[in-house]
Amino acid sequence: TIAEDLHYIRTILKLGVSELADIFGVSRLAIYNWLGGENPSSLHTYKINDFAEAADVIASEGITITGNILKRKIKEGKTLFEIIRDGGSGHEGALILVGILKRESEQRRILDLRLANRIKPFINHLDIGLPAFNEEV
Repeated sequence: TIAEDLHYIRTILKLGVSELADIFGVSRLAIYNWLGGENPSSLHTYKINDFAEAADVIASEGITITGNILKRKIKEGKTLFEIIRDGGSGHEGALILVGILKRESEQRRILDLRLANRIKPFINHLDIGLPAFNEEV
């Protein structure tokens, strides 16, 4: 149902009612009504279903959602939410976002491997900020 899809979206993407209202271009009351079982227009029903598919894509990859991830510009300078709000495919946007995150994770892993054998300088953190003493005087 629409209410189940909205609950699912909120759970996976950690969204509030206000954020959903902004994405769908409706009032908070409309979101509460949909969560209570009222049926939205066919356009909103389509957007909600598409958004639920996007949440599926993200959940299936086991991605930990943070605010920064969801604010990423992923296609034509738009975030996933902006794509959905403007009538684009949330499912496609989620696939692009997941692809970006996977590539970045792999790049981090490769960089960590390259830097793993480097000697790390010893820094005595107790000395940081202390003035140097001239013991010859």
